[in-house]
Amino acid sequence: MRNIFAAFFVAFFIPVIVAQTIAAADVANGVRANDAGWYDETLAEFLPAAVAGNVPAQMALASMYQFGEGVRQDDDKAAIWTRAAAERGDAVGQVNLSEFFALGRGVALDTEQNYFWVFLAAGQGNSAAMAGLDTATASLTEAARRKIEQQVHN
Repeated sequence: MRNIFAAFFVAFFIPVIVAQTIAAADVANGVRANDAGWYDETLAEFLPAAVAGNVPAQMALASMYQFGEGVRQDDDKAAIWTRAAAERGDAVGQVNLSEFFALGRGVALDTEQNYFWVFLAAGQGNSAAMAGLDTATASLTEAARRKIEQQVHN
């Protein structure tokens, strides 16, 4: 039984730990490259980490594309990377994604998605989200608001 557990640990957990360590190193290298203005290297470091699910790398790529920092400004790519971080539970990513939906920037304008993401972030205590709840709520029917809140709580 111990051998089965050891084999399972080696086969499944060690690769995950190694991948997370590499992703963290990629992000640190990406930050250094970005600070130096080496944007090709920044992108080369952040992209593999972001694809591996590293939230800081996803948010960094989102910012690069949103503001055109070292890459061509691209709201679609900014929204994709922001959504990736938001779906992994990042409250800042959730607030930012709610804004993309509120403005129709990189995604279709969608008041329900705007409220959904800002409501999730507010639930984590994010002050920007809590401040934006009233504005997001104002564009919804009471039924739509209740439906989204029920969806979040389930």
